[in-house]
Amino acid sequence: AERTGLDELRPNTVVYSTVIDALAKRGRAEEAEMVLREMMQSTNGSSSSNNTNQTAAIVLPNVFTFSSVMNSWSRSDAYDAPNRCLALLDEMKELAKRTGKRQLQPNVVTYTTVIDSYAKRKRPQEAEDVLRLMLHDDDISPNCFSFGSVMNAWAQSDSDEAPYRCLQLLDHLEQLYEQTGNEELRPNVITYSIAIHAFVSRHRAQEAAN
Repeated sequence: AERTGLDELRPNTVVYSTVIDALAKRGRAEEAEMVLREMMQSTNGSSSSNNTNQTAAIVLPNVFTFSSVMNSWSRSDAYDAPNRCLALLDEMKELAKRTGKRQLQPNVVTYTTVIDSYAKRKRPQEAEDVLRLMLHDDDISPNCFSFGSVMNAWAQSDSDEAPYRCLQLLDHLEQLYEQTGNEELRPNVITYSIAIHAFVSRHRAQEAAN
């Protein structure tokens, strides 16, 4: 596109997203993020052209593009994957604010992917910190799975306080459901089972029964 000057030859969102998704599904998170950054650079570069609005809109990333990269990082073996996911989440929010484009606004899946990336690495406090960020975001609401992922991170951790942290999260989830009536916040058998497991796995079954 740069050599010919023809905008119709410029890769668009579909082209970039297809490449990113193909790399992400094959566990090539680093390369997927490189393509995302090339996409963002293309968007920024287009902003200074005479055809600003039309061209920039063509190559603008969206929540699914970011989520593909974040999910690839989350499923990878990289220890710093959660930090990479969190950095991408911050970039999404900044880009959404700067452009005013709702398709860049992080959603419940995006946040839960970041939470899960910490949870898989048994970093429960950081997973819970992301959940707290989510709870303070007026544009998004967590769901039962968001809470369950954090609870599972605590349950699988070596922390002695894990059972009580799980109970606190379960109580918070129950309160949110009672306050909002949102069915996506209704505790389910999985969330209750995680809380019970946190006690039982530490040979504190009697406390779980209470």
